[in-house]
Amino acid sequence: MKVTFEELKAAFRRVLVDRGVQADTADACAEMFARTTESGVYSHGVNRFPRFIQQLDAGDIIPDAQPKRVMTLGAIEQWDAQRSIGNLTAKKMMDRATELASDSLGELYVVVGTVGTDRETSKPRNRLVVLHDGVVWAGYDKHFLPNYGVFDEFRIFSPGNKSMVLDVNGARIGVAICEDIWQDGGPVAELAKENIDLLLTMNGSPYEEGKTDTRLDLAVRRAAEVNAPMIYLNQVGGQDDLVFDGGSFVVDTDGTLLECSPMFMEDLSFFDLDTSAEHQKVGTIAAKPDPDEEVYTACVLGLKDYMAKNHFKGVCLGLSGGIDSALVAAMAADAVGGENVYGISMPSMYSSDGSKDDAADLARNIGAHYDIQPIEPLFVSFQNQLELEGVAAENLQARIRGVIVMAYSNSKGLLAVATGNKSELACGYSTIYGDAVGGYAPIKDLLKTRVWEISRWRNKAAAAGMGIGGLHVVGNEQGSAGTALPDGVMIPVTRSRRRRPPNYAQGRRIPIRCRNTRCSIKYWRCTSSMLMAAPTCWPTASTRRPSTRSCDWSTAPNGSVASIRWDRR
Repeated sequence: MKVTFEELKAAFRRVLVDRGVQADTADACAEMFARTTESGVYSHGVNRFPRFIQQLDAGDIIPDAQPKRVMTLGAIEQWDAQRSIGNLTAKKMMDRATELASDSLGELYVVVGTVGTDRETSKPRNRLVVLHDGVVWAGYDKHFLPNYGVFDEFRIFSPGNKSMVLDVNGARIGVAICEDIWQDGGPVAELAKENIDLLLTMNGSPYEEGKTDTRLDLAVRRAAEVNAPMIYLNQVGGQDDLVFDGGSFVVDTDGTLLECSPMFMEDLSFFDLDTSAEHQKVGTIAAKPDPDEEVYTACVLGLKDYMAKNHFKGVCLGLSGGIDSALVAAMAADAVGGENVYGISMPSMYSSDGSKDDAADLARNIGAHYDIQPIEPLFVSFQNQLELEGVAAENLQARIRGVIVMAYSNSKGLLAVATGNKSELACGYSTIYGDAVGGYAPIKDLLKTRVWEISRWRNKAAAAGMGIGGLHVVGNEQGSAGTALPDGVMIPVTRSRRRRPPNYAQGRRIPIRCRNTRCSIKYWRCTSSMLMAAPTCWPTASTRRPSTRSCDWSTAPNGSVASIRWDRR
């Protein structure tokens, strides 16, 4: 059957209007589908229309939505379609591109990173290209390919072998990529002979504590080497287990800091190069964040971007009442909002009331979901069948908790996050498939001491008015205060601040709590001055020192393990 253009357009329009699309929008959309079909591009015309209707009915397309500009770089703009109608949005973007070109913004030189090809080896190259007047105007390939730490470029890429100087409106600009400036010699040494006016480097430099100062020192040396100002552009955002902290900057020939963008945020800044001046003018320099804030923000940004790029809307984790799970929950709340955090308390017969209270308080403070899943019935069931002893019995609790966390993850479509810190992992104080379960570990690189420091900083920030999601980070560049916290407290630390005394005097009774609930013994007595690093004490009901901390007296079954609970009483 053959139909005319007008008949096809009318059919498209009728279907759209019947589904509630406004008449003018329906007419414009039908026009685009009909024109595409008339041009012979059926895949985006009549053949595309049924799928378009399915998406419209499912709510994946919002007819009344309007595209929103989220970033502009003069000649280049980034827009968010807001789930608007695709063909109409595409036409708007083409019209906008034409408008920008008519304003002569197409005369700009735009530098971007991409992947090229070594035609001799067919291997890819880490490449920088310059776009100008609608064409790839120039290109440069990275020389030094790092093969240490988190880097594995030597295996993947083919190295470049030529330096490059751009002539942009009379200014001579040398370019380099990341590792090229970290190594002596190579393209920077060649550029030092070229009498350049500016050195521009593009970098994907992962975050490390203290690396900001290291980068600045390096840039000062390279600017002096080429006798020209240097622009250090750095990526920002999380990528898998890496975090890129941004913080792009400019240094003058004499090492003066001329411009500096904030860390962990997207930023648009301007630097005016005066080739005739001996020294350049100082512009905007962002303040350095507090060291604890810096580390905390890096962890949050890494988690936030990992979730966004893997399409997770929420997280789940075990809330023990300890500082590690509390800090991870706080980070998750800052990353995706407290309402998207599912905290699970999984008490056993050995869990203290204090730890359970702290877990509940934390969930309430951050506005998280809070579920209680006691594990004692499951533990007893496993033990009845397996009759485990020692480490195997102890690890059983952790593994039961891991099963519950993963059940939440699978059933609710949540990212399970592990709560272990670097000190625990380094010492082997972690149970595989148990407390180590999860798809992402936000504090895996933090020592226990750092966990405490960062937790105290976050509470201080909360008391000062920084609510949930109030971090200066990608997505909150304007610095909104976030969601207010009750009483200005985020992480409960009252009970956890208790410190063990340095020693106990000879003969003092030490309160303990036996893991066997049927044990009536309540105290040990020190027989000598007892240092906490090497305790030496005996049960009051016995004249000999138990070899395994077992309460082997007659009032309790043999082999039940006692755990000391140090107190100031």
